[in-house]
Amino acid sequence: MNRVQEEYILKNRLNMLKQKDFKLDKSDRIEEVIKLMLRHIGSTDSELRDGLIYTTFAHWIISGELSENILAYIKDSMLDHEHLFYNIGETNTDSVFVRSFSVLLIPLLLERNQARPFLERDELMEIKENLLLYIRKERDRRGFVENKGWAHTLAHTADAIHALFLYTDLPPQDHITFLEAIKMAVCIKEVAYTNLEEERLVTAAVTLLDQQKLTETEVEDWIDNFLKWDKTEVWNEEYKIIFNIKSFLGSLYFRIHGNPEFVHTASKIKVGIHTMMKNYI
Repeated sequence: MNRVQEEYILKNRLNMLKQKDFKLDKSDRIEEVIKLMLRHIGSTDSELRDGLIYTTFAHWIISGELSENILAYIKDSMLDHEHLFYNIGETNTDSVFVRSFSVLLIPLLLERNQARPFLERDELMEIKENLLLYIRKERDRRGFVENKGWAHTLAHTADAIHALFLYTDLPPQDHITFLEAIKMAVCIKEVAYTNLEEERLVTAAVTLLDQQKLTETEVEDWIDNFLKWDKTEVWNEEYKIIFNIKSFLGSLYFRIHGNPEFVHTASKIKVGIHTMMKNYI
């Protein structure tokens, strides 16, 4: 049976489960279905990938339908080189859908672990290290792909970072490391983010900042570093990074400026944006 035939069968099967509100019964061979869902998690059929495979995973993982053994299998599969790191480094190829929808399983597993723990501490650290490696290595930054739907790697990664720090107690150094990874993802010249990626990244950043594990100086140094890129006069590139930084810091400012705990941080952002933009207006 080829992949097209498998997808056709899987799509019909998941549509039938959806009609039953994703409820499993004794006749369902859950392990078989899970393996097929993981095999086709990056299908270019957006209805199958987003509307059925991801939605089914979300219902089953969060609802507690799946055993701990199956959850562990999903976690291990998700982090391997056939999923999260599948053809990592490629751009403008369909492999992006495999990676992007694999990283989107992380928030589901972490939310389930928060409700009913099944992950050991070392497994949480494994997820953390792989997520950090993934955000550093992913090069395909597309949002919506015509005729194939959402890739949205950066938005999905932001959701995973948000969940990691929401549901896992991590030391201050991890907060610094992931904030720096967010900065590096924002400060690129290859693409201007136009699909609200900055809002998802800000949600992740605020989750890190809200835990108050960093000093005011550490946070302000992080903000300062947004303005320290290698500047050139290749304006079609420069305007992209300026747009990305302005969008992210502006969104972060409006998210925190009314919070008395972030008065100085908000002021620092405001001054930073003004300083950056006065050179271009």
